[in-house]
Amino acid sequence: MHKYGPDCTIWGDRTNLVAEYFSEQKQFFTLREETLLDLNNILGLETIVFFKTLYQYPRVTSDLDILVDDIPNAVRKLTKGGWTAGKYQHGNVHLKKNDRIKVGVHKIITWGTSPFMDNDLPWKTRKKTEIDGLELYTAGHETDLMAILAHIPFEKLYWDLGELLYIFNISTRADWKLILGQAQKYRWGNTLKNMLSIANGFHKALYNSESPFPGTIICKHPNEPVLPSELPLRIAIAAHIEKRAWSKIRDALFGFHIRYVISGRKERRSAE
Repeated sequence: MHKYGPDCTIWGDRTNLVAEYFSEQKQFFTLREETLLDLNNILGLETIVFFKTLYQYPRVTSDLDILVDDIPNAVRKLTKGGWTAGKYQHGNVHLKKNDRIKVGVHKIITWGTSPFMDNDLPWKTRKKTEIDGLELYTAGHETDLMAILAHIPFEKLYWDLGELLYIFNISTRADWKLILGQAQKYRWGNTLKNMLSIANGFHKALYNSESPFPGTIICKHPNEPVLPSELPLRIAIAAHIEKRAWSKIRDALFGFHIRYVISGRKERRSAE
């Protein structure tokens, strides 16, 4: 079995990169501890499920995503506690506070208004975890894997090292029958298989060993892939088509057309 983490073999002799990574980690973990204490004092950690962004694994994230049963009530309490709420987007809202990590408050896990799993699954499969000396609930492996593997093709559009290592770590302990069934149910089954194939390719390139994912096809990658790595456009387009996200496809194509026209005008002007 491989041990994945900041000291794993794929770092090689990249000492500067490792030093920078640990420096960023130290600052992040200090802020994370203060954020968790604040959330515990205001909401009570027993009322929250953390997903996708809180691991028992060294991972720096831009925010913490939480699930709550009552968003208006949670936001009301947080704003009284000094947090500032942003605009609601599809029922979700991000809040900020000085010297704290930004928190995304969600009722359910969706992309836009489209779900990727049963709404009650994160609550049914949550697990009690101790992080920074606090007992709290994190999403089950199945929820986290689906949240990450759906986030990449539908919004993020790139792979990063931290998420890959986390995926590799928990993949052998997940119920893949449940994951594949949920993906088929919510119209992203082929997308999930594409994502697993790419992750499989990364695993083969990085470790030269079989992937931890069941029944996936190896997707070729360079011997030393560069991370972050952009998701191929064809995979993202296919994902949107499978999900029947026609408005998103239209908006993306319109945006591409505008950029193409502007780029063409600039090229013509420079030629003149």
